[in-house]
Amino acid sequence: MVRVLFFASLREDVGVAQLELTQAPATVDALFAELESQLSESALLALRSDNVRIAVDQVLVEGNASLEGASELAFLPPVTGG
Repeated sequence: MVRVLFFASLREDVGVAQLELTQAPATVDALFAELESQLSESALLALRSDNVRIAVDQVLVEGNASLEGASELAFLPPVTGG
């Protein structure tokens, strides 16, 4: 089982805080293919934004990274401070 977490504004865009997948997709691209069947087009656009980061088991990844063996995937929105 793999938990997919959505934080802050992304949680609002997606409409849920987390989803569970039966197994980890092989890559980030495969993850998006899996999410296409579960999420709206607007939610997918928000997740694919250039400034959204993906963490695999709490380690940031880039590009079409491998997700093999992952137990937690997290979508992180940009952070602002002041």
